[in-house]
Amino acid sequence: MRFRYPLICTVMLCLAAGAAGQGQVRDFRYASGENPLQGMGNAAFLATLPEGGFSDARVFFSKENGALISLEESPDSWSAGAGTESFRRISDRIVFSGKLSYSYFRGLKMGGPILINPRTSAINFLEEDLSTVGTKKRETYSLEGGISYSFSPRVSAGIKLDYTSADQTKFKDPRFLNTLMDLGVAPGVMVKCSDKFSIGTNLIYRHSIEQLSSGTFGTIDRQYFVLVDQGGFFGSREEFVGDMGYVSLSNIRPLPDDRYGLSVQVAAGSGVKFAGEITGMWRRGSFGNRTSTSVVFCEFRGPEALLKSYLSIPSGNNLHRLELGAGMHMLSNFTNSYTYKAEMGQATVIEYQGQKETLSRMDVDARLGYTLEMGVGGFRPKWIFGASADAFMRNQTTTIYPDYRNHNVLNVAALLNAERNFAIRSSNLGIVAQATFALGGGTAADDGSYTGGSSKVKSFDLWLNRQFEYDTAMKAGASLSVCWTLLRFEKLAPYIKVSDSFLSMLSAPEYMDGRFRNVASVSIGCNF
Repeated sequence: MRFRYPLICTVMLCLAAGAAGQGQVRDFRYASGENPLQGMGNAAFLATLPEGGFSDARVFFSKENGALISLEESPDSWSAGAGTESFRRISDRIVFSGKLSYSYFRGLKMGGPILINPRTSAINFLEEDLSTVGTKKRETYSLEGGISYSFSPRVSAGIKLDYTSADQTKFKDPRFLNTLMDLGVAPGVMVKCSDKFSIGTNLIYRHSIEQLSSGTFGTIDRQYFVLVDQGGFFGSREEFVGDMGYVSLSNIRPLPDDRYGLSVQVAAGSGVKFAGEITGMWRRGSFGNRTSTSVVFCEFRGPEALLKSYLSIPSGNNLHRLELGAGMHMLSNFTNSYTYKAEMGQATVIEYQGQKETLSRMDVDARLGYTLEMGVGGFRPKWIFGASADAFMRNQTTTIYPDYRNHNVLNVAALLNAERNFAIRSSNLGIVAQATFALGGGTAADDGSYTGGSSKVKSFDLWLNRQFEYDTAMKAGASLSVCWTLLRFEKLAPYIKVSDSFLSMLSAPEYMDGRFRNVASVSIGCNF
């Protein structure tokens, strides 16, 4: 697999380069965001791409330092990778988009969450304390492609495929190896009702599965424990041994997670343009091997709804853009009750005795953004000003009868940015400055018992307090990036981009190890 993806990437670059040259080279970042229809989930809207196309290829390196981090992050890490992306009209009827990328991550002093994506999982697993933190390595391969075919000037069909593969390894006992596979398919159609109005719809199927294996290396000089987080850092503590618990030392535990859904898109206007997309999905998954001799520990399900909308208003040589997005994700997790049943001369089998709802969770997110582009028409606008606000709310109840925990958190972040582009001889120099501010609130843990007795359920306060402080602390930061692009060639525009961002808590941390975070990165690439 490690050799197949770079080979595919090389072939794709060659094909895209061969197709390039239809008109002056364009800045990929600007051109890809110019028409929001191209970024929708329905590949049939690729038919709105004008003649020619635009592509980008790049390599990057990033260095991150500082203890102002979420639990799944590292206070000292670096990452590197390469990628290519392209939108290209192949003929009057066929339009193609493709994206390939590879990234390598290595982080020190990592512990806590064991899964790759603990924030969205229905169930989580944690290392017991900070004494076992170590180095983690993660490799990620991504492939995405879309194609549309126009049967007539008014009717188009398309299909979008995306695939991600990742593996993550921890190098200190207790050791964990995670592998992740995520595959999405979305066939769709678009009907152009008039020159100013189009409507489309597409189906969605996404299958994701993370597999967890674990163990120790060498002589065991201590006993390890794993914390089983049923939600809100509330659950049980199990011994890291054998195959009877949630985390096994002898077998792989799968976490399949599927989504089925439907999206509807609307596009209207010619001067003033509007584009909107609404999506509904049903999520369903489980944890454990579904066989007669192994346990499915839990099963989860719930609906999701997403909304994205864009409005662009031209005004002379300027352009106003508005963006509004929202999402709601509801999830219920049910823990299976079971016993091991053995009969004389037969294998031990699992006998299920019912389910109990352990987790009820609702996540709501929203985004509002405004951008003013002044002096459009060149490689990039002369000035770009932007402001955006993002909000996220999580409200969940975890019940391990007779005990329960209510956990809720709300955080809001605001971003201001300004970009100035200078035309210097046969090149473009872009300077972007950003300022961020975030704050939050909520209740880390509201615990109780339906019977009023003493609780036997474990509260993982070390991790609870660290994550809650990160989510709700008042933070401010700034970033600066400089991008120089050579425009001497008609079909190629090589560039180099350097950026640095800094984030700080506005008060001394109570639970985290530090209050600062710095990220420096450099990218070298080419638009064609």
